[in-house]
Amino acid sequence: MRLPIKIKSVLLLSLVYFSCGRSSCQISNDQLNQVFYQGMKATTLNIQNSDLGCLPIKIKELKNLESILLKGNQLTTLPKQIGSLKKVTYMSVMENKISDVPNAIGNMASLEHLDFDINKLTTLPKGIRKLKKLQYLNLNQNDILILPKEIGKINSLKELYLLGNKHLNVRDLLLKINKLPQLEKLYLSEIEMKDLPREIGQVKSLRLLYLSSNKLQKIPQEISDLHNLEYINLGNNPDLDFSSTCIILSKIPSLKRVYFGNNNLNTLPDEIRLLGNIETLFLIGNNFSGTEIENLRIKLPNVNIEFEGYTQR
Repeated sequence: MRLPIKIKSVLLLSLVYFSCGRSSCQISNDQLNQVFYQGMKATTLNIQNSDLGCLPIKIKELKNLESILLKGNQLTTLPKQIGSLKKVTYMSVMENKISDVPNAIGNMASLEHLDFDINKLTTLPKGIRKLKKLQYLNLNQNDILILPKEIGKINSLKELYLLGNKHLNVRDLLLKINKLPQLEKLYLSEIEMKDLPREIGQVKSLRLLYLSSNKLQKIPQEISDLHNLEYINLGNNPDLDFSSTCIILSKIPSLKRVYFGNNNLNTLPDEIRLLGNIETLFLIGNNFSGTEIENLRIKLPNVNIEFEGYTQR
C-alpha cells in the first residue's frame, strides 16, 4: 500500500528529528514533537516526569531555546549538539540517570542556572570552564568524587550544591574553588564527612555554609577566617564538640545565624554565651526542657532563639 505524501513526510520528520544517533534508540514523544514543530519559535523545552530516554541530535536546530526543563525522565547522557544552544539560560535535568555530560556543554554561553540534582555523575567535563555566566550549579545526590580544576575558572559562580555526594574529596574541592570571587553559598551536607578540612578557611567569599547531617566532631580553627560568613548550618551532627565550636564561631564578626537543629541536645555548654552577638540561633528538633530554654534565653538575651520550625538541610 502506498502512503499519502503528507503521511510519508511526517514519518520522515520523525526519523530525522527523533534519532539520537544510537542504533537501538528511536525517540517518540508528543511534547518533543510539538517543540520541533515550533522550530525557531520555540523558547522552552519542557518535558517533565515522562519516559524520555534521550535527546535527538537535531536539538541543535532549536536555536532560540532559553529554558530546558527535563526533570524526572530516563536520560542517561546529553548529546554534544546541546552545545549549540547558546541562548539557554536555565537548564534542569534533575531526577534522571545521567552519568555523562559532553564537553560541549561549555559552549552554552548564556547558561546561568544548571541543575543535575539526583543523577549518576562522578565528575564534570573540563569544558565547564567556558560557562562565564553560570551562577547556580546543583550537583546534589550524585556520586561525585572529584571535580575538574576548571571548576575554579567559573568566576561567575555564586551557589554550589554537593549535598549527598558521599565519596566527595572535600579537600580537593576546596583547593579548586578557593579563588572563586563570587561564591557565596556552599552545600556540603549529607556527605558522611568526619573532618572538615582546614582549607575551608581559604574560601573567603562564602556567606552561607551548609554542613548538616555529617559525622563532624569538631570544626577547624580556620573557619574563623571566613570574614564574610553570615550563616552556618551544623544541624544533625550529634557528636560535635559544641564548646570548641562556639569558641571558633564567636571569632567570625559577620556571623548572624547559626543552626544547631536536630542534634539531640538537652543542654548547651556555657561557651554558648560567646555567640551573644549573632541575630538568630536555631535549636529546632532538640530536647531542651522548659528550664533549659529559660536558661538559654538568659545567657543570650539579645539573640532570637528558634526552638520550633522546619528542619534546614
